Amino acid sequence: MRVSNWAVGLAAICLATAAWAVVDDDPYIWLSDIHGEKPLAWVKDQNAKSESILKADPRYAATREAILKSLDVKDRIPLGNLDHGKLYNFWQDAQHVRGLWRRAPMAEYRKPDPQWEILLDVDKLDADQHKDWVFQGADCTSSFARCLVRLSPGGGDAVEQREMDPKTHQLLADGFTLPAAKGSANYVDENTILFATDFGPGTMTKSSYPRIMKLWHRGQKISDAKQVFEVGPDDIAVRAVVNHGPDGLTNKDTTVLIERGVSFFQNEYAFMAANGTTTKLPLPLGANLQGMTKGYLIFTLRDD
Repeated sequence: MRVSNWAVGLAAICLATAAWAVVDDDPYIWLSDIHGEKPLAWVKDQNAKSESILKADPRYAATREAILKSLDVKDRIPLGNLDHGKLYNFWQDAQHVRGLWRRAPMAEYRKPDPQWEILLDVDKLDADQHKDWVFQGADCTSSFARCLVRLSPGGGDAVEQREMDPKTHQLLADGFTLPAAKGSANYVDENTILFATDFGPGTMTKSSYPRIMKLWHRGQKISDAKQVFEVGPDDIAVRAVVNHGPDGLTNKDTTVLIERGVSFFQNEYAFMAANGTTTKLPLPLGANLQGMTKGYLIFTLRDD
């Protein structure tokens, strides 16, 4: 198996955050510099060792060919997410290596050869911008008038957030935009997002994820976005969970929660009011939030 920069970074984080604290004398901490000359040389050396062992196996060539063929077959089931009567799918094959983000009405999807609406051609975007883009998903408004697309340069954890118009299939030059960083962004309504990103020194946890959540209204400068929540440096991360009701176009149909990652399997949740104030919810740390329906939260428990 090839060792990627992402894998090296993940391994370093896991090693460096044992017992949820960075150990200064960790002999592997140097691997956390995933773009450094020494770690990349180590990756190259490990890849060479792995490939020499794999290629020496007489089953290697046939297995590799079979795997590549299975990835490019045309009769794979295009799985996706169902939303407002349309199925959203991300598709990759030999002609679309970077992939197509697309959708189709359910009536069309049920056909043997559905006609897809291409929302974003990542191969074309990569060719136009020369950024080595990897699609990491999207978050859309309830009306699907706008979407925040997550694009990773090179496939790492850090992503750029770019707003697009699904009707014109164009990225918006004047829309919400966040530079590449580990973080998240979610629509609260058509013109407001909650986002967490790297705001500079001291704003990331020891696990290298955002500590601060801000509320950003369309037309504001990013520097004017209002801080609504902050977690500690020893926490894992902060993120938003936004649930839109059947309508979803007004604030009264939207419920916003903010999640504080206490540890990998423990979270605290706070309810955020329309003015940005938050109230901690009386849930156990082991509660695993699953969703919301008719005004009720649904969660499972990891502990008795």
